[in-house]
Amino acid sequence: RGACQVTNQKRLPINQHSAVIMKTSKVVVVGSINADQVYRVKSVPLLGQSLPAMGYERHLGGKGMNQAWAMWQAGLKSVQMHAIIGQADGHWIIEELKEVGFDATHIRQTSLEATGQVMIMIQANGDTASVYHFAANLTWNPQDWQQILNDMTAGDWLIVQNEINGVEELIGMARATGIGLRIVWNPAPALSPILCTYSQVDYLVVNEAEAMELAKLFNHSLNRDDLVEALREAIKVPNLIITLGAEGVVAWLHGHKYRLPAPKIEAIDTVGAGDCFLGYLIAGWQQLGLGDEQALGLAMQAAALTCTRPGAMAAIPRLDEI
Repeated sequence: RGACQVTNQKRLPINQHSAVIMKTSKVVVVGSINADQVYRVKSVPLLGQSLPAMGYERHLGGKGMNQAWAMWQAGLKSVQMHAIIGQADGHWIIEELKEVGFDATHIRQTSLEATGQVMIMIQANGDTASVYHFAANLTWNPQDWQQILNDMTAGDWLIVQNEINGVEELIGMARATGIGLRIVWNPAPALSPILCTYSQVDYLVVNEAEAMELAKLFNHSLNRDDLVEALREAIKVPNLIITLGAEGVVAWLHGHKYRLPAPKIEAIDTVGAGDCFLGYLIAGWQQLGLGDEQALGLAMQAAALTCTRPGAMAAIPRLDEI
């Protein structure tokens, strides 16, 4: 695959004290936007079983949109959200974003596919189950990637997830520019089987279950204590962040290991918490100028607060609420 044939692997010499991380760098999110159809249930139905919902809501979501919104809520108003949406729900999405002042300039509509849809069932204890239809999120092509990359320069951030097509190719093209982009990859909801792509990013962000599955792909059997160091070495990624849910986060960033606990909360909805974490982490570095431990701590607090509210994007707090 083209994404694995990169010879120019230029990376910027970044550490938490580097003056290269500056507010003039662009933050570009390329990812999904979905219409989240949320059903509140006592329990997720078994095969062949039908159960009544206790409530229904429609929310704006998608991993890409959630992460960009978290950055915006943290004060990074210049974040660029690049996405493809359909016509029907697409009009609702654009109006929702315009109403709050979010820049939707880089979100385009297509008549060829519907807007991405997610059906989310949330149990009384906050656990969730989801069904996705990615639709317009899967209509990207290499010309789209190139147009975005042509407008980026050294030190800019490229944030991608796995709810769009062609992620491996995009990452490969971004690294092949040779200009020193900061590539952040959140390979969810499904890991990529193209293993060489992992070593081409600067920051890999996964949850514990994804980290364990990733370890299996690299023929490693790991426990939580040595997970971050061993997995980082196996993947050959400079920076690795593993969120642990209620247990907090463990990370290897810029040559240092961090282990932070999660705030104690009563969770009612965990949808979007990981996206909130990633968005606040990037904003903590880029917008607020925080060091690694402080940025991780802020991201943990924001994600925890998200879990105490219903919805995904709608639950992500403003900076002044933390």
